[in-house]
Amino acid sequence: MQSDTLLQYLFTGGLNMSLLSKQKFSPFEGIFLFVVMMLLVIPAQAEVGITLERIGDYQTGAFDEGACEIAAYERHSEQLFVTNSNDFTIDILDISDPTNPTLVTQVDLSPYGGGINSVAVHGELVAAAIEADPKQNPGKVVFFDLNGTYLDEFTVGALPDMIIFTEDGDYLLSANEGEPDDDYI
Repeated sequence: MQSDTLLQYLFTGGLNMSLLSKQKFSPFEGIFLFVVMMLLVIPAQAEVGITLERIGDYQTGAFDEGACEIAAYERHSEQLFVTNSNDFTIDILDISDPTNPTLVTQVDLSPYGGGINSVAVHGELVAAAIEADPKQNPGKVVFFDLNGTYLDEFTVGALPDMIIFTEDGDYLLSANEGEPDDDYI
């Protein structure tokens, strides 16, 4: 348990926390220090009885192509909505038997933009974050029902990279990455 030994060293003399608290750090240095400290703490906690067992899988047939990057689960229908960048679809999987996930259908996203970056589900509403082509232009969030039927769409910022519904489902938040093009200096 090297991480336990390291933690013990850091917090019992190797790292003088009272001296550290008197130091003046820039916001970046403070965040970096916090992240480093968290990285030291997490492995020690992770060793405490967490066991994962693979019980099933779903394969798109694409390898190293960005298929199945983001997934959103809808518990009532027992369906998983998965971004498939390789086919530019949302794959809807039935996982009522988690040992045998099966493809229900694919929702074609090609009419809506240049690529899918995220998917989120709340109730009977599925949202997909779609980048524009070129990706520097405003993207959109496209809404579907649980069967993949188009409902509506809204323009958002450039390169929507992650979306999430608020807990009550009243709002959808979009994090827009906004990358520059290749000519940017």
